[in-house]
Amino acid sequence: MKRIIIFFTCLVVLTSVSYSQQKKAEESSPLFPVKQNDKWGYIDKTGEAVIKPQFRVAWEFSGGLALVRIGDKYGYIDKTGKYVWEPTN
Repeated sequence: MKRIIIFFTCLVVLTSVSYSQQKKAEESSPLFPVKQNDKWGYIDKTGEAVIKPQFRVAWEFSGGLALVRIGDKYGYIDKTGKYVWEPTN
């Protein structure tokens, strides 16, 4: 029984440390949706374009991914603009 308690305690600690590190990484390099000429892209906190405007709609990043719309299809991109979930209806 004691081993199970120790195991779950370690699991909780490791999970919270991992989450904390992920959150810090996201906060240190946030990207923001920006609209230019009726297309959406992303800029960093200095205003530098990171992902060129190409989307019909773009949402904020969460967990390292952002939902985007191209035409009538939706997909998820990472912070490099690469699709991690190809656009589908």
